[in-house]
Amino acid sequence: MKINGHIDSHNHLAKVLHTHPDRINVWIQDALDSGIGFFMQGGIDPQNWQHQIQLQERLPGQIGLCFGIHPYFASERSITELDPILDQLAQCIGQHSGNSELLAIGELGLDFRPDYVKNGTESQIHALEIQIELADWTGLPMVFHIVQAHLECERIFSLWNPKNKRGLMHSFSGSLEQAEYWMQHGLLISLGGPVCHEKNKKARRLATHIPLEFLTLETDSPDQPPPEYARGENPPKTLWQVAKTIGELRNLDAEEILDISNSNFLRVFRKDRKNV
Repeated sequence: MKINGHIDSHNHLAKVLHTHPDRINVWIQDALDSGIGFFMQGGIDPQNWQHQIQLQERLPGQIGLCFGIHPYFASERSITELDPILDQLAQCIGQHSGNSELLAIGELGLDFRPDYVKNGTESQIHALEIQIELADWTGLPMVFHIVQAHLECERIFSLWNPKNKRGLMHSFSGSLEQAEYWMQHGLLISLGGPVCHEKNKKARRLATHIPLEFLTLETDSPDQPPPEYARGENPPKTLWQVAKTIGELRNLDAEEILDISNSNFLRVFRKDRKNV
């Protein structure tokens, strides 16, 4: 896997391609002009996987594919409804196993905010467990989404205890102590736009104290913007603002922070697995 430029470790440009196709060329060009050359996607549902493939065909060598069932999607369906979709996920991964840009399974995880637990938590937990098993079987790293469910996700991960313990915690919102659990298992902690908000003390504590060998940077574009952008209008070039903020907290240059993030990302997501 050869990557030119800095890496946005997690975004949703495939969604932008679908919902605002007029923005995609401008956003990509602005990012490239600022030295950002690779964009790792976050998976949501089968439709999104196809949008990712379309984006990757449009921008070969610049898109990291990540297929998965998002907790939002799982929360709206019964286990009976989810099972054939999880089978479809396994088939999609198998069909694209020869694609050097298929890098991960995700977003998998749990989101226990009130809007996503109206129908209980069983479907989210089921989707999480099956995807952990799938990641273990394929050897693909995992991209986690966890909100207000950190202890439960730790419990499930420990119970399954997969041999394959690689991936990143997307836009990690837990405490430093909770981050330590995932770092002990070899997963990266990814930080984005929320760290740019001065009132977000938790994100800034993470950014200050996470060992640099476990840090990655993301934008979650078009969501989770720095203060000067509206939600849904966050372009990937804001990766520089994330790097600048963390650099100021760590007394390092933004370029240094991005280089560290790149190195960590490539260590975890390089395609050298024999069983994929």
